[in-house]
Amino acid sequence: MGRWDELEQTVKEFSEGKFPPPVDVLVREGPFGLYKIARDKYGFTPSPDGYVGKCHLCVDVRRHLAKTGHFPALRPEGFYENLLVED
Repeated sequence: MGRWDELEQTVKEFSEGKFPPPVDVLVREGPFGLYKIARDKYGFTPSPDGYVGKCHLCVDVRRHLAKTGHFPALRPEGFYENLLVED
């Protein structure tokens, strides 16, 4: 989360409990909280094939949210482009 050249500031903020929006939701509510935001506000539709576990769902949700451009903390976009997750 964050840029490598801002690592010191990011670590400081995390240690103070200040998280970027998607991380804050994950800390407070877990992957299902992020799923609810993606579904309710960004049109995320879960895979009809289901998910192996919560991490699989979380990656698919983050990939969807990253495409919106509203979540800079979910960069780099290339990370999601190289995953073996179908649209």
